[in-house]
Amino acid sequence: MTVKIGLTLLFIIAGLLARKGEALSIALALVGIGLAFEVLP
Repeated sequence: MTVKIGLTLLFIIAGLLARKGEALSIALALVGIGLAFEVLP
C-alpha cells in the first residue's frame, strides 16, 4: 500500500511540474518511479 501511494504521489508531482514546464524535474520523478519498481520484489 505504501509503495502504491508513493508512486501515485510521484505521478501527481510530475504532472504538476509538467504544467510549470520543468522538464528536468519530470525526468527526475520518472527516474524515481523506475527505481521504485526495481526495488519491488
